[in-house]
Amino acid sequence: MEDIARTVRFGSDYHCTLELPLTNTRSCNTGAPTDTALAVNFQGRTVVYKLEGTAIKISDNGGSTYRNLTDPNVIVEYLRFYVLGTDKPPDAAQPYVMVVIKGHMGNKPTTQSEFTIETLLTQRRLDI
Repeated sequence: MEDIARTVRFGSDYHCTLELPLTNTRSCNTGAPTDTALAVNFQGRTVVYKLEGTAIKISDNGGSTYRNLTDPNVIVEYLRFYVLGTDKPPDAAQPYVMVVIKGHMGNKPTTQSEFTIETLLTQRRLDI
């Protein structure tokens, strides 16, 4: 979660879903099943987060290659990105991303730890 938060706060040009081109801004506020990916311009490159199977994956090169962001013992069942305010100024709205993650850790039902994380992240650079 910390990696996603840092990228969103210090990044720009948020793009929800994997619909090309990833460099164009795109809001999504419905939590549709396609909203399981987020692309962000961060330090001159496009960083992409997505749910693949039961793992959150990250790409530092615009989606060409991915690596696991979550530990193999963590099972992610639900990931949604709600992105708003991506229109260019003068839209009078600061861009922000709400991230919702649900899942569990542990192999046996008797020792599993379930978790739900919901956080709201905003672009640190003023955009209004």
